[in-house]
Formats: sequence, C-alpha cells, structure tokens
Amino acid sequence: MKQQLSIVIFIVGMFCCVLLVGCGPTKPLTAENSLKGKWLVTEVISNEVDGNSTREPGGSGIFNFGEAVVDYSFSRKGQTYQGKENWRLEATKENAGFVKVDRFYLYTKHQDYQIEFGDQTQNSEKNATRMALVSREKLANGGAAYRIVLRK
Repeated sequence: MKQQLSIVIFIVGMFCCVLLVGCGPTKPLTAENSLKGKWLVTEVISNEVDGNSTREPGGSGIFNFGEAVVDYSFSRKGQTYQGKENWRLEATKENAGFVKVDRFYLYTKHQDYQIEFGDQTQNSEKNATRMALVSREKLANGGAAYRIVLRK
C-alpha cells in the first residue's frame, strides 16, 4: 500500500513538472514580443539570378512593429520602399536533417519574409536584438531575391 502511494505521488509530481514546463510562453508569443519595437536596417543584400549579390548599407532604413501594424522605410537598388501595413507572424516546425527546427514567417499585404532571429540557434527569438528578413520571393535559380539585416 505504501509503495503504491509512493508511485502515485511520483506520477502526480512528474505530471505537475511537465505542466509547469509546458506553461511557459510559446515560441510564437516569444517571437512576436521580440519582433515588436523599432528595428534599424543595417544592410540590404540583393541577389541576382547569375549568383552575384549587391550589399547596400542600411543607413536610415527602419521597421517599427506595433501591435498589428508595421511602419517601414528602406532602400534597395536605388528604390525606396515605405508604408504602413498590417502584419502577421507564423511559427512552424520544419525538418532540418534529422531534427525539427523552429521557423518564423512574417506576412504583410505586399511581401512575405522568413525571419531569422540572431544566430538561429534554439531560442534565438527570445529577446532578439538582431534579425534578418529574407524575402520569400524566389529568383529563377531558387535563391531569395533579397535579405534585410536589422538590429534593435
């Protein structure tokens, strides 16, 4: 009887531990909290179909993420892009070899990006101060059209 009670207490304790660990902020919420705020564009890298790329310093480019709207302005290949748009963040788990990794996607009215937080290690989205927005627009060779590098 005493042994059965010990087993039940052990199982209930383990269940509580699992619940407490699982009740932390979810990846999408953590990423969304990191995304909110003002980001300065440090560099824009434009890729070409022939494999060449052009690096442009960010200068005065910004992305300012509010609760539901992003206000942005940046230059790429001599053209200025600016506006205010609603944004949505999506988090997924994707296969990367033998493991699944977290991937984050930013959707706006005119553009979709894959977000790369920090060094892209586990939990790099937590309190991120560096990120890259990688255009989901693909070139004929399969590469991304451009990448915007930002810091908080």
